[in-house]
Amino acid sequence: SPGLGRQRGAMSSSSAAAAGDDRFSVGSAAAETALGFQRAARRTFHDVPYVLGISGDSEGLAIEVEHADDGRKWRSRFPARFIEEITQRTGNAKKFDVFVRMLLSALCRESDAVYLDVLTARDLEMLRRHANPQGPPTTSTAGQSDKRYLILTYRAEFDKVHYPLPLQLEERSEADTLRALNARLRAELAEARGGGGQDHAKGQPPATPAHQPRDDERAALQRHNAELSDALRAAQREVEALRNEARAAAAAAAASAQQPSRSSSSSRVPPPGPASDHEVQRYKEKIRSLQADLKTMSDQVREKEVRLKKEAEAAARELKAERQKVEKLQGQVRRLEDEKQRAAAAAHR
Repeated sequence: SPGLGRQRGAMSSSSAAAAGDDRFSVGSAAAETALGFQRAARRTFHDVPYVLGISGDSEGLAIEVEHADDGRKWRSRFPARFIEEITQRTGNAKKFDVFVRMLLSALCRESDAVYLDVLTARDLEMLRRHANPQGPPTTSTAGQSDKRYLILTYRAEFDKVHYPLPLQLEERSEADTLRALNARLRAELAEARGGGGQDHAKGQPPATPAHQPRDDERAALQRHNAELSDALRAAQREVEALRNEARAAAAAAAASAQQPSRSSSSSRVPPPGPASDHEVQRYKEKIRSLQADLKTMSDQVREKEVRLKKEAEAAARELKAERQKVEKLQGQVRRLEDEKQRAAAAAHR
């Protein structure tokens, strides 16, 4: 798309492209595309949740974007030559292998130099006008309202390039859309429960939501909490013993100070002096140190307890929300199937 060309700066296009390609190894990208690749991620753009899927090989790539709430899908397959032509139109040409590496890096958020966005036709038109305010007017986007565009943006020090990839809405019946959405939500719910879902069946590790703690991590935190509680009780006992010892030492020093002084030959108890005062002070300092340690451990225990409580509440809310979604979708699927059966029966009559 010429309107989404580069936003030029002081750096020349050839030097900017050369500097940027060093970040994305051609050799590693070529090896991956030759063997085929497949990546998926859940992302949110403009407050709309999407599930993005990218797959392909050395001949081309396929992109699928699914609306996470209503199940609508947009998808397209792009030959390698078409991708290279798109990059040439922007003025910053890329080989197909390098473009794939940039796309996968943006999907996995491996580099700050590339990032993704999902736009409607109207959003894309506004982006074009912002990039080229003096450009000629474009055609109306009224007939393209169902389209989506996956935008790969490459940002160098003095250069920014947008690569738009048009995606077509997949025409499916409402029943098929709800069934697919229901299946995906069931898989996500199984992953949330630790069942592993579809990815586990394929030999891949199940994805874990960022806000939901793993069972092993929660068990480790509980063990650590128990250890801190034991250490807290031991420190309390030690502080109490030191207090008793300090009180006894202070009482002995006071009793010695009240006794009349005697001659050195007949004295059995030495008079109070710096030695006994130093011992009392030493006990007091040790008590203060233990009290500080005790306070630190108490704070750690409280923090762990609050964290575990919040994580458990968040996990419970997430599970409840997923169950409600599944139940709602199941009800919609049942209603659609009933309507389909009634329509078929009416047609037979």
